[in-house]
Amino acid sequence: GLNPAANTTFSIPVTPVVGTAGTIPTISGTSIPVPTETTTPNNTGTMTPTAPIALMLRPDLTTTIGQPSPVLQEGVTSLIPVTITSVGTAPATGPLTFTTTLANGLTAPASFSNGGWNCSTSGQTVSCSTPNAAGLAPTQITTFAIPVTPQVGTAGTTPTIAGTITPAPNETTTPNNTGAMTP
Repeated sequence: GLNPAANTTFSIPVTPVVGTAGTIPTISGTSIPVPTETTTPNNTGTMTPTAPIALMLRPDLTTTIGQPSPVLQEGVTSLIPVTITSVGTAPATGPLTFTTTLANGLTAPASFSNGGWNCSTSGQTVSCSTPNAAGLAPTQITTFAIPVTPQVGTAGTTPTIAGTITPAPNETTTPNNTGAMTP
């Protein structure tokens, strides 16, 4: 027990649940009266934080697809640059995967590697991944290029190339994970 006029302090770990950012909770606790205690209203204490619950730090990835180099020409391989940027407040961790479906008339090699990314093509779908072992910290980028060759007979067309980076763990802003380019 406690001696008269003594006190004790302890901490209770509290983890706010997702969705409570911006709120200011009130936390109360009551100690159980000891035998023969006659004054119990002071057994309850309340604490209100001086600041609201902060937002959880989260990753946020964006995709930018650049113009082909050289410009698209029948039978000539061009490189389509892809840039993945970390614009969140926390690193994007774990493997990263990017997928695009090429327009009809464009081909890509069955497999290729570029910029630390390993890619494979099945039909018109190109899938690229990187282990991202170190994580992609806020403001960092990773880039790679997709070699595409327009088939004979595609002159005069303007294929749109769009692709999406798979969301990183805890990423909640995902519309910017998709990028597109029309030459």
